Amino acid sequence: MRITITGFFIVLAALLFFSCEKESSRQEIPSYIRIDSVQLEDNININEGTLSHNITDAWVYVNNQLIGTFELPATFPVLAKGEADIMIKAGIKLNGVASTRIPYPFFTEYRANSVTLTPETVTTMQPVVQYNETSSIPWHESFDDDNLRMKQQGDTTLARITGQEAFDASGSGRIVLQDSAMFFEATSDTGYVLPRNGNPVFLEMNFKTNHTLTTGLYADNPATSQQKAIVVLNKTATWKKIYINLTTTVLNTQQATSYRVFLGTVRSPETEKAVIDIDNLKIIHF
Repeated sequence: MRITITGFFIVLAALLFFSCEKESSRQEIPSYIRIDSVQLEDNININEGTLSHNITDAWVYVNNQLIGTFELPATFPVLAKGEADIMIKAGIKLNGVASTRIPYPFFTEYRANSVTLTPETVTTMQPVVQYNETSSIPWHESFDDDNLRMKQQGDTTLARITGQEAFDASGSGRIVLQDSAMFFEATSDTGYVLPRNGNPVFLEMNFKTNHTLTTGLYADNPATSQQKAIVVLNKTATWKKIYINLTTTVLNTQQATSYRVFLGTVRSPETEKAVIDIDNLKIIHF
């Protein structure tokens, strides 16, 4: 069979192409990383209160490049091999919304340098983070004793409960609305100065409720007080942790000189007895 010079070069080019494709495929065999959870540990340099958390995601960087955001637990491919520097940021659901996920700014980053990644091999990582010690927590209500750092008004009172129904052994807060009791509102004990320059400001809390509960801020100044609802907490039969973003509300109320967190509800006629349990409320900011 005769092969022309042109045909020879076409065949040669095809062989080189497929050879390069084969080599490229060989180079792109991924390594794998597995992360079951991100743990939160105590930072002795800050009085952060409870270590309860709702870290749902890992934001993973390999050699300073973002590989992706992964809902935990997760096993995922990485197109890297050999020694690699890995950074992991702990991610949360902003305002409890699954479609809005961010790395929580008040947690430190987990770093592991010179981690050996091997193609087709799973490397398991166990990241641990802390509260960043540059965080400020001006208000924290843990219901550890009867001296509540909250003011209240309405048709019932905020009581302290202990035992198995509480979030932890130290106690939790409970609001009960039934019979003629229809309205309740509680606020942080005093007004707090919060950064109005766009720095993150959050409210953390644990809650369990069979009725909706509105959370937000009072933006106060000597002349006026504006109530700003931010998130409505939905019913849950189990304790949940939520991170509520106060940043935009604070940024948009520049006239305020201080702020108070509020929790409030009006019992619906369909609910014969509203029981709202809360714990570990804290304002946190930089």
